[in-house]
Parts: sequence; C-alpha cells; structure tokens
Amino acid sequence: MGLALSPGVALVAGGTGSLGDAICRRLSQTGTAVLIGYHSRANAAQMQAECLVKEGLQAQAIKLDLGSIDDITAALVKADQLGGGLGTLVYASGAQPNFDFLSAIDNNEWRRVMEIEIFGLLNLIKAALPKLREARGAIVTIATYQANRLEPRGGLSVIPKAAAEKIMAITAREEARFGVRANTVRAGWMEGGFGVRMVAEGNYREKIREKIPLRRFGLPEEIADAVAFLASTRSGFTTGATLTIDGGLSL
Repeated sequence: MGLALSPGVALVAGGTGSLGDAICRRLSQTGTAVLIGYHSRANAAQMQAECLVKEGLQAQAIKLDLGSIDDITAALVKADQLGGGLGTLVYASGAQPNFDFLSAIDNNEWRRVMEIEIFGLLNLIKAALPKLREARGAIVTIATYQANRLEPRGGLSVIPKAAAEKIMAITAREEARFGVRANTVRAGWMEGGFGVRMVAEGNYREKIREKIPLRRFGLPEEIADAVAFLASTRSGFTTGATLTIDGGLSL
C-alpha cells in the first residue's frame, strides 16, 4: 500500500491478541518501529517481536498496564530511545467482558471494564499527547460495530466502547490545532477474536455468520489495513472519523 506513518515509533496497546498482532505487523511493514504493548502475556509479545525482527522489521515488546502511569511513562521513554519519540498510538486493548443482560451484570464487573476501557485509554492519551503533538501524529482506537447495531447481552462491550469513541472525537476536535489526528475503527466479528472463540461451541457461530451480509467473519488483517491507513499520512485530512468494518452487519 506504500503507507507512511508520522515520524517516530508506533505504540500498540493490546498488541498480543490476534487483532493486535495483525496491527503490529502491518504498522511495522511501513518501516516504522513498533512497540508491542502487553499486560500479562510477556512470552507472546516477545515471540511476536522476535518473529518481526527475523523478517527484517523493527519491533520490541514492552509491558503496558494502562492502570500504571509508570508503565506508560516507560513506554514513552522507550519510544524516544528507539526512534525519536512517539508518532502513532493504537488502542487495541480490551477487558474481555462477560456477555450478559444489563440486569444481570454486577457493578464490580462494570467497574473492572470501565477502569480498563475508559480510564486506561484516558491515561494513555493524556500521557502521549505531548509526544504526539511534537510529531503531529495519529491515534487510532478499536471499537465495536454494536454502536450501530445493538445486540442483547452486548451492553458491557458497547457502552465502554461508545465512551471511548467520544473520547476520540473530543481529542480530534481539541488536538487538531496541534496537528494530531484521532480516528476510530468499529470492528465486527473477526476470525480468532475473543467473541468468536466464545461462540465456537454449538451452532451459534453459524447463526452469527448468516446474519453478516458478506456471509463470513472478518480477518484481523482487514482491520489492521484500516488502522494503518487511518494512522498514515495518506489520511492526513481525516480526523474524528469512524470507519465500520463488519461485513455489512450494522446496515
């Protein structure tokens, strides 16, 4: 695709999932050094980084608990050391919520998910903005197609992601004066994703597939391509946008 990112390093929060892995790979293919942020899967992140390095790409694994300001600060310092600071920030993290009716979800579960999906995102953005302003960089956040198509038992997934979308929209509006762009990708059902693994048993997977107009689940690489485009200089006049990639499910 010949994409180029803003000067500096790309930091991917939630880089060890199937989607995060695809995003890290795609961003590194632009020639940008990538920091693979992980919370607990240190071995997986290290293996990803080693695999990319063997292919001649630039990547390092780094611990990134979004509730820890120390972890976030260390990641930004590492970005300075690797490639002149932070140029691209991707939030592909998630709390892996329990899918249930709102009436059945305990308040402690709400707090757990909100702490990760909202306050974690805010911690990351606020710390990263000074560096992103210097680079006139880009932020991309992964949200859910359910913003356009509400599903029963999906509240614990969509409500925090909807808040994250608003955080991105406000960031786009406020930071445009510094040249920082902020955009969102709404992802549908993805092969290898957490949601698809949850419905693997029985015929529920097939029922979901039949609802998708394109009659298939998406590929992580298809989301990664969208993230790379929105982060790249080719979308330099795009900010505050939301791109839905769900095979037409939300239509």
